[in-house]
Amino acid sequence: MEKALGNVRRLALVAVVSVGFAVVVACGGESSTITMGAERATLASCLAGIESATGFGLDVVTDKPHRVSGYLEGTRLHFGCTRRESGTKGVFWESWYDWPKPGASLREHLR
Repeated sequence: MEKALGNVRRLALVAVVSVGFAVVVACGGESSTITMGAERATLASCLAGIESATGFGLDVVTDKPHRVSGYLEGTRLHFGCTRRESGTKGVFWESWYDWPKPGASLREHLR
């Protein structure tokens, strides 16, 4: 029981830190973008998830075994998939991509 409570506390802390990071990224500076993200089981599902969520293809700039990143096709908006490993989650892929803030125009991010 104690171990289960410890795991729940750690999970809650990770969730709070993750949300805090997202808020800092979204609110920091004068950026007109926010960073969206998710966790995926495979690299293929990570990349497909970004394409599906944004409706853009991917221009890959970095293609390494543990990290793939670049731009959403035809834009200056970044994306990435990074391999992570956790004692509780095992191996997973962390996906993220930049997207215009609500009310901001996508047009200003096009190349």
